[in-house]
Amino acid sequence: MTANQTVGQWGIFEVTLRGSAAGNPFQEVRFSATFAHKHRTIAVDGFYDGDGLYRVRFMPD
Repeated sequence: MTANQTVGQWGIFEVTLRGSAAGNPFQEVRFSATFAHKHRTIAVDGFYDGDGLYRVRFMPD
């Protein structure tokens, strides 16, 4: 997935994905997002937020 959304410094970028809540999603699911700007890239781990929702949040500095 590519998101070409602009978020200003100290703003919050959030992606919400729907997925399975079966099993133990806190332990059994791992995912991340990579954010890039100019010559810098940052990998941010996602997390399970309950009710089959998975999120990634990032705040540019």
